[in-house]
Amino acid sequence: MFIMKGKRDFIASGAVYTILGFLPAASRVFLLPLYLHYLSPEDFSLISLNTMVASMLSPFMTLGLENAMNRFYFDFVKHPKIEKAFISTLIISILSFSLLLALIFMGVGNRLFLFSFKSHRFSFYPFGFTAVLTAIPAGLNALYFSYLRCRKDLTNYVVLNLGLFILTSLGEMYGIIFLKMNVEHLVWIKPAITLVVIFLATAFILRKTGIRFDIRFLRISMGYTTPLLPHLIFSLVFVYTDRIVIEHNLNLTYLAIYNLTMAISNIIDTFEQALRNATFPNIFKMLKENASANVEAISRIHTINGMILMVIVGGIALMTPVGAFYLLQRVYRPLVYLIPLALIISVIRFYYIVYGEPLFFFKRVQHISWSTFLQGTFAIIFNLLLIPRFGLMGAIVANIMSKVVQVTYVYYISIGIKIFQYKVGFILTSMFIMILMLIAITFMTRQIMDNRILIHIIDCIPIIFTFSVLSYFVRKNKISIKRLW
Repeated sequence: MFIMKGKRDFIASGAVYTILGFLPAASRVFLLPLYLHYLSPEDFSLISLNTMVASMLSPFMTLGLENAMNRFYFDFVKHPKIEKAFISTLIISILSFSLLLALIFMGVGNRLFLFSFKSHRFSFYPFGFTAVLTAIPAGLNALYFSYLRCRKDLTNYVVLNLGLFILTSLGEMYGIIFLKMNVEHLVWIKPAITLVVIFLATAFILRKTGIRFDIRFLRISMGYTTPLLPHLIFSLVFVYTDRIVIEHNLNLTYLAIYNLTMAISNIIDTFEQALRNATFPNIFKMLKENASANVEAISRIHTINGMILMVIVGGIALMTPVGAFYLLQRVYRPLVYLIPLALIISVIRFYYIVYGEPLFFFKRVQHISWSTFLQGTFAIIFNLLLIPRFGLMGAIVANIMSKVVQVTYVYYISIGIKIFQYKVGFILTSMFIMILMLIAITFMTRQIMDNRILIHIIDCIPIIFTFSVLSYFVRKNKISIKRLW
């Protein structure tokens, strides 16, 4: 009875941490219906570009130090004084780096914007300025999420996540619906609210830990995160190259279509990251205890995470024609065949997480950086070659091809770690079949755009396949749903 209760608690806490970790990062995703209804495609593009710049600035602001929490927390947790000094040092360091680099960017930001973007509407003030204000608390925010998750402090985790999500969402909803703000004023709401919430969270945590700075902890953390920093920077800079190339070669309307496509695809990426953050402390603990002995348990977690991902992919594929045909303006109709293709990116990313995770633990993070550099280099090349000729589909294909290069590299490095081999062939095979299905759906729906009934039928195939896979897995292993985790 006690064991079953422990499993139920694990499932429940994992679900809570995943969902709540997903909400703040996806606040603007939940507001997509409002953006699409109240804003023109051009204004929606400006909001998306603002979000993009803030995301790109974040790793520069923190130098990746927030990632040291997951790696070293369990080394210090048994020594309360050391733990508090470690956390306080990270807070002070991240805050100092963020403010310093924000000042530097303020000085050169206007020139960077003039060089990088064709549209005169997307100017440094207010879009770049508000992106900086959004990026400043982003690193602290990520640090606090990891800290509270590692401590299993569910109460404060809920307060922080829900607080950010509700306040930022309500603030932007009020600005859009009641104040009818134009996009140049709307972009100020999110950074203003986030700064206040993170300031209060910082005061709360420092009150517990005390204000302590120990250069040893900074050196230890930098020793881990510095080799990882190129990965964090390259992953964002290269990922967003497609938006910049589209903005230069096409126009803001095409960019709006592409941004909406990728925003819907990124719902999965954001949820996938939240799911990883929710389960990572448990995986890390099992790796630390005995990597070889816990392979089965870790593989099972990855398998269930993959099945959850497949359900979401199948659900989005099923709902895509509903939104494109009945809920959105006609200009967004290409989503019918663009989204299934874009969903492949999220499926491939799962392969990357499975084989990239051991590299973090076994301190092979330099290979993570190299893999991201390869992915980014090929992304730039493919984008420059394919977007001018094939437009939006070329951008998505470029993204897929570059991620395949990245996963291939990470796979060969990961299997070289002889003491640790996953047993996830079943879920990876199922996901490969899902990729083939999504490719077929993309080209079939593009050819039959006028036959809505047939498109609805075709888009049911991935979700039917997913539930067939889940049913087969349960029957083959003779387990109940309660024991999947």
